Formats: sequence, structure tokens, C-alpha cells
Amino acid sequence: MDRVQPNDTIVVVWLDLFSRNFDEGVRIQADLTNRNIGIVAIKEGIDTTGDSAAAKYFRRMMMANGAYQADSTSERIKAGQDRAKAEGRPPGRPPAHTDQVNECRRMFAENPSVSRVARIMKISWSTANKAISEESAAPGGM
Repeated sequence: MDRVQPNDTIVVVWLDLFSRNFDEGVRIQADLTNRNIGIVAIKEGIDTTGDSAAAKYFRRMMMANGAYQADSTSERIKAGQDRAKAEGRPPGRPPAHTDQVNECRRMFAENPSVSRVARIMKISWSTANKAISEESAAPGGM
């Protein structure tokens, strides 16, 4: 932000991701406007380089929308975690490839070579090692 000069334009992908929160976004936008620095949001096709009341209003509405989206996402995550806890399940997404993980562990039990398991399963060594290590505590570096 210190390197931006008057009459420059900052280009962002999404305007609502311009800052970490609404208050910071409003503060940054006010500072940029006072320094005659514009903002362009590529995905929305928005050029807020103008100093009109409409441009200022639109920038603030986009920041408010971003803050709302972040807050509602946090609320949904918290609700899901609370629901999982009430049902006695661990929070979070269940493992996606349980069958593959079990097959990695079975193969490793027969022949303790992470490299061999990875090669046969056509996965990376680190993925095979992680699958095996979670249950059997296979030493790293094999």
C-alpha cells in the first residue's frame, strides 16, 4: 500500500476479498480515495476509480456483502460442528477414500514398503505414508 501512488489503480480479482473485514475495507478504500487511487475488480467487471457518490456507495456495498458472506459461512460451519458434536460424531468431513486407505494399510502389512504401496496404488509416496501412518504408525523416510 505504501508503494501505490496517486492516479494508480489497484486491480483485485474480487472486490469483497480486498480486505480481511468490512471495517478494514472501508478504511482502506477511504484512504485510497483520499489519495486518488482507484480500484478495479476483475471478476465483477467493476471499475471504482471514480470519486462519485455512486462509486463510493458501490465499493462499500461490495465490502458489506463480503463481510456478510464470511460471517454466514462461519455460522454454518459452527452449526455443523455443533450438530456433529451433539450426534457424537467428530466434526469435519469424513475421509473421502476409506477403501483406498484400507487397501494401503493391508498392502503395507504384507510388505512394509511405502514406496511399493505408492507405486501399486498410483499415488504419491507422501499420500501412501499418511494413509499408513494414521493407523499403523509407520516410520517416515521409507
